[in-house]
Amino acid sequence: AITVKENTGANRSAKLEFNASLVSATLTVSQAGPEGDISGASLTVAEFIEKPEDPSVYYQLTGEITDLYNETFGNFTLVDKTGSVSVYGLTATQQSENDKSFASLGLKEGDYVTLMGVRSSYEGKPQVGGPAYYVSHTSFDDMDAIELASIAEVYTTDAVKVSVKGQVVAAGNVSFVLNDGGDKSLYVYSNKTPGVTVGDNVKVTGQVAVYPGYVNPGVTIGTKMTQIASPTVEKISETLTPAAQTPKELSGAELASFSSESTQLVKVSATVQVSEGYTNLVFDNNGGTGSVVSSSFDSQISDGDKLIITGYYGGRNGRGYFNILPTDTQDNNGPYLTVSTKTVNVGAAAGTAKFDIKGNVAWTAVSSDDANFSLSAGQGTGSESITVTYTANESEDSPRTATITVSTEDASVAEADRTHTITITQSAKTAQSD
Repeated sequence: AITVKENTGANRSAKLEFNASLVSATLTVSQAGPEGDISGASLTVAEFIEKPEDPSVYYQLTGEITDLYNETFGNFTLVDKTGSVSVYGLTATQQSENDKSFASLGLKEGDYVTLMGVRSSYEGKPQVGGPAYYVSHTSFDDMDAIELASIAEVYTTDAVKVSVKGQVVAAGNVSFVLNDGGDKSLYVYSNKTPGVTVGDNVKVTGQVAVYPGYVNPGVTIGTKMTQIASPTVEKISETLTPAAQTPKELSGAELASFSSESTQLVKVSATVQVSEGYTNLVFDNNGGTGSVVSSSFDSQISDGDKLIITGYYGGRNGRGYFNILPTDTQDNNGPYLTVSTKTVNVGAAAGTAKFDIKGNVAWTAVSSDDANFSLSAGQGTGSESITVTYTANESEDSPRTATITVSTEDASVAEADRTHTITITQSAKTAQSD
């Protein structure tokens, strides 16, 4: 008797081999499934990921080769407009095991490949298995661009490479935004200085892509943003008048869940937080974290600033941060108080260190060890740079610490922001050898 499990997917079959000393035989067992015969069906990456695991059903996928991390076996990430998936090995022809024929195909990152593969997984993460085998490919540069009549068509086209016209309504150091008078704007990511300014009328030819291509484990993004990547930009004489746009004001609660397929003009309130060269935004009322896209407004945004930023939604990155390309910044004139750092580390010798108080209210600053860590100012109003003067630590056994408390009694400041504590740690004196 042969026992089979319920088939919830496509029609499937398996071969049973019987071997005796002098004879052998093969029995093929076929089982119908509710989805019928879908072997060879052409799917998007998103559709493929939703399929059940089945080593007997091959699907056709087409996408861009990225992250080619093993050129011997042909391991890479396949990306299309709907998402990305790992391809665990690609062979020149269908094989039961990887025959290391990938190199013979001449494929490279950026090429668009059509392949056949089965839905499998590794450590619970979907992947294309089989191994997958090659059908055809073309390089992006060799593709003909599809001319689109409007920006709105970018969001519905199945084409990989398109040309579209519009006027630049926002420009950054690595990206810009187009509008052609319609109700949708388009984010263009060049990953270099785009060479355009607001008001330029341009024709953009590039890849229809989604952002982000990769999402960190545990991060959920409601809708990925469609954009044009790897663009070629041509300035044109035709005038395309952009539509008048009123920024959508997003509250903290709205920011926490906001995502959109298209870029939109928005207005957000946030505190700037600069760390390790990255300029991030901390949104009020549990709105989460954002990132400022590099632009001409960089000089107007510094650590600790409370700002109202108007700009274009630039999608959420792989960490889930809300990106915005600024078109305007304003001081948030509501009462606030913050400090530039929460920790200060200094050497054993006597010296000075600095931190900044930023705000627009009256404040006090108190050192827990004024004899060894004195402050240049104990009270003030508004933003001020504070110098901490410290004595030498003569102990060879242990470092010493002090806390500096910056606070305000202004009840109009959010309660959680009225008191800030800075810990200053001074290392021990280095022991001298005889």
